[in-house]
Amino acid sequence: MGFAEPKPDAGGDWRELMGLIDGLSQFELVSPGSLDVEPRMATLLDECLEATGGAMGGTCLVQAGALCTAATRQAAAPGELSEWGPWQVTHAVVGTGEVMCTADVAALGEGLNAPEPMTRHAAAASGPVSFIAVPIHDEEGAVIGVLELLDARDAGGGSVPFENSLRGLVQSYADRMGAAVANARLASRLRRAQFETVFRLSVAAEFRDSETAAHIQRMSLYAGLIAEGLGMPRDQVELARFASPMHDVGKLGVPDAVLLKPGKLDAHEWHIMRSHTTMGAQILSGSDSPLLRASERIALTHHERMDGSGYPLGIRGEEIPTMGRIVGLADAFDAITSPRCYKPAKPMETGLEIVLRDSGTHFDPQCVEVLERRFDDFLAVRSQFAVDDGDPVPEWMRLT
Repeated sequence: MGFAEPKPDAGGDWRELMGLIDGLSQFELVSPGSLDVEPRMATLLDECLEATGGAMGGTCLVQAGALCTAATRQAAAPGELSEWGPWQVTHAVVGTGEVMCTADVAALGEGLNAPEPMTRHAAAASGPVSFIAVPIHDEEGAVIGVLELLDARDAGGGSVPFENSLRGLVQSYADRMGAAVANARLASRLRRAQFETVFRLSVAAEFRDSETAAHIQRMSLYAGLIAEGLGMPRDQVELARFASPMHDVGKLGVPDAVLLKPGKLDAHEWHIMRSHTTMGAQILSGSDSPLLRASERIALTHHERMDGSGYPLGIRGEEIPTMGRIVGLADAFDAITSPRCYKPAKPMETGLEIVLRDSGTHFDPQCVEVLERRFDDFLAVRSQFAVDDGDPVPEWMRLT
């Protein structure tokens, strides 16, 4: 990669941080789709019903101690079982870890004190309704859910029991569902680890304290909200979230004398400070990684303005990459609404008024429209990652 060489008196263990950036070039960001269990569950449920002749069924997973539906397939024919649980029998399978199979589901109701939907629909059916329920296990063998099938039909459409020989087949589908959950959990852990790496780099690069950590969290989530509100694909929304924290990585190349100066910066120092955009782009350049390529564009362009008065390129409007426009608003909005040693935080509502006022000159109007439309979501992020008043910051951090 084309790393920029920091100034001789640049602070921090920058070589270690450069190595961290180099490691990011190896990242293949976890696809958001890999975190979604429900579509995979639905596909496996369809396949299992087709393979066994079941007319309807469902899957549920144990989440925070409660059974939550993951996928269902309902029967549409009138006069037949037309509504899937989860029922009391589902809880029983979770509790015992044993397969339950019967030629008539109504017979289970008495012993399990089944809720009304189960017995009502069983009674409304034209005849016995067969039923099988098998546990879904995680990688350690714990029961994490249940796969249930009802109303097996023969080739002529008549109701038949689920044969004992089908138990192994149904269990194999349940095992595949368990594997899908395990894969999603692994992807989620990897995704968190990836963001933590980006987050660590971003905090270290800015030489800041815990307030900055909260700032990075907020602006990252703000960027994701804006990208989502613009209708960008999920992978691009995730890219906005992951790449935005590295917007100021060019500060690695700014000398301590400028970066940490407590007083007002002179014109020459401001010129050096503004060069963090080009240095950041150079630090992040030369990679084929989508993450670092997006980060490079963001680092270079997040201080550009719609009217062309920004820096370092002085480009305007749609000449500014979309990611740069998104992060420019996310970063500035958080700066406006955050406390500083020289000012209290402006209320979120005032921050909204300011960006609305500067829409079209400083900020992309479409991005501002998202912020206004989804303002409650921005308030929720601010509430989750709140900061204390009065944290000292160097002069260059001040939004003028």
